[in-house]
Amino acid sequence: MKLNSFVRALKLRAILPALKFLPKNWAYPIASYIGYKLFFIFEKEWVNQYREGIQNFYAVDFKTAVNWTKLHFQMLAREEMDSFFYPKIKVLDDFKHISYDANFENDLKEFKEDPNGKIIIMSHFGRPLSSIGYLGLHTNNVGMLSQAVDQTNPHLDPTTRTYLNYKMQNVARISGGQWFKTNQNPILMYKALKNKESIVIMFDIPEGDISRQIRPRFEKGFLKVAPGIVRLARKTHANLYYAENIDNGNSTICRVIKLSNEPETALSEAAEQLSKTLRDKPWLWWQWNIINILWEKE
Repeated sequence: MKLNSFVRALKLRAILPALKFLPKNWAYPIASYIGYKLFFIFEKEWVNQYREGIQNFYAVDFKTAVNWTKLHFQMLAREEMDSFFYPKIKVLDDFKHISYDANFENDLKEFKEDPNGKIIIMSHFGRPLSSIGYLGLHTNNVGMLSQAVDQTNPHLDPTTRTYLNYKMQNVARISGGQWFKTNQNPILMYKALKNKESIVIMFDIPEGDISRQIRPRFEKGFLKVAPGIVRLARKTHANLYYAENIDNGNSTICRVIKLSNEPETALSEAAEQLSKTLRDKPWLWWQWNIINILWEKE
């Protein structure tokens, strides 16, 4: 076993599971410190790619980029820590570390009262799975789409595969919806939306095939994302929302925003909202290490 794989296993199988027995106001700072240190020492390629991506995009100095990168991997460590508290969450009051953005109360009300099938567009931003569980406890039927987390996915080592299964199964239990994977027949999602269920789908996934790309505007250019959301929305006539989770250390803020019912317009609105939120905390986006294949300058 490679050293970085051993350290990842130690963190996800021993260190973080042990921290769940501490109060959250202790567990999160400890996880944040240990986690980012381990990322910086044993995941250097990933860390450097992230730092280069965010530095080049914003044209900031090296020191600023390193600080933002540090803040990002501290946040990722807290997101990992979230996973080990999920088994304790049964009702909405158990999400005491999540508050809802009062500026979007009307959108949440509409979301809760919407009787139709819903596609909830999200991005790899902040601690998104917490918001899936949080929104699910408001309606009890929020499902999600993820990558395959079994042996058909060659990009996952055994430790990561076990961890992701543990995390996603717990989120699905909390949110009350179905857990769909990219290696399953998409007809399952069509049926769920027709049955008036809700599904969270991440939109910031790069699409390499130019003929298939959806290209919403993003900053001074375009994202090059997969067409799945647009196709699914057009065929099912599901209502469209955008949800995001903003990390504030030991706590997070959730918001849900009603989007246009025209799928490509909705995707553009989602990209615009992501861009807007990034201006305050650019380090909360997970995708800076792949920005060169996800974004194109105009």
